[in-house]
Amino acid sequence: MTEKPIFFRLDKIQMDKLDEKKGDKNRNTYCKDIIIKNLSDSNVDEVSTDVAQKIESLESELQSKNSLLLMCSERVKDLQKDIGFLQLEYQKLTDRLMLPAPKPWWQFWK
Repeated sequence: MTEKPIFFRLDKIQMDKLDEKKGDKNRNTYCKDIIIKNLSDSNVDEVSTDVAQKIESLESELQSKNSLLLMCSERVKDLQKDIGFLQLEYQKLTDRLMLPAPKPWWQFWK
């Protein structure tokens, strides 16, 4: 890949700040590193925004699933109460009816 030159102008104050921050590197290398880092960071920002959006959608989905699970568990508790009530009522009815004991099979004509 061929490199192409880029030119820009800085005033005296900006040039002094650049010289302070660059350390032992020359100006060209330092500026090139900064530009390359910023170009690669933009992709990271886009990816991080996508990840943040996916996390947010997953959290909302988890919240809705948790609310459905809570509703289902409450419904199961209600049904368990109902079955207990129905078993008690069945017991009361069978006690009231007091069905006669079944006859042995050989006495079916009596």
